[in-house]
Amino acid sequence: MPNAAIGSSEKLIENLNRTVVTAAEMLELAEAVGALEPEQRTFEGHAFAASRLHEGNHQKVSALMFRMEATARLLFKAGGAPGWAFPAQPDGSMLTHEAVFAAAAAQPLVLIGGQPGFEREAFLQKALELARLDTHS
Repeated sequence: MPNAAIGSSEKLIENLNRTVVTAAEMLELAEAVGALEPEQRTFEGHAFAASRLHEGNHQKVSALMFRMEATARLLFKAGGAPGWAFPAQPDGSMLTHEAVFAAAAAQPLVLIGGQPGFEREAFLQKALELARLDTHS
């Protein structure tokens, strides 16, 4: 990757991590997308739902979208995350433990293969920690 692209990717990660995203916002987006018709649950559908929820706050929408996308890649690729999400439902939706969304809000994004993503082990450790906290509250 050319140095300019690396620099711009690092700047993107820095900006995304600086934008505060809460677990409640991640869950709210997941629920909004889940309410869409199955054929609307595309990248564009996610973007539309995020834009509706955070109208005019482009940084928040971007941060939510990149975090949701990074979460999906972590759950479905590179070994997945057994125990944190059920197999896809007939309508294409995937039931996912709330601690996954909380971890997605809390963990910093990093560059993985040139894309914003989460370090798998750190992410899963954070999800476990947050799930344990949730059961004790």
